[in-house]
Amino acid sequence: MGQLTVIEFVSPTNKRQPGLDAFREKREELLRGDVHVVEVDLVRAGNWRALMRPELAPPEAASLYRATVRTAGRRPRGYLFPITLRQPLPDVPIPLRRTDRPVPLPLQALFDAVYEDGRYDQTVDYSRPLDPPLEAEDAAWAEQLLRAAGRLA
Repeated sequence: MGQLTVIEFVSPTNKRQPGLDAFREKREELLRGDVHVVEVDLVRAGNWRALMRPELAPPEAASLYRATVRTAGRRPRGYLFPITLRQPLPDVPIPLRRTDRPVPLPLQALFDAVYEDGRYDQTVDYSRPLDPPLEAEDAAWAEQLLRAAGRLA
């Protein structure tokens, strides 16, 4: 019998009520149904710690972004992949059948393709302030990148 894996890209709605409870309930239902769940959280807004429950993230794993791989019927049940702003997005291992090795999901290549195909370079206004704002060091780093790319005057 095959094993299913669901890959969820977290939205702001998933990280606040009432969507948070519905998202967590759906995840638990999938895991009880022997489905692996991979969550990619590239959204800074909302309560990421509440999204992680019932698991807890160790303090050293706190990051702006993260991917969580939850495996149905396996121990350990989950893996947390912290994602930083200043590094390329990682490849995330996608679990398959118990007898198969995980397959890497190249997040950076996927993100780049979506950005280009969606023409986000033409629609995103990089001069608008972020909500929530970045920490000062990250904001300065991002501004420098945007200026070098000609996205800011």
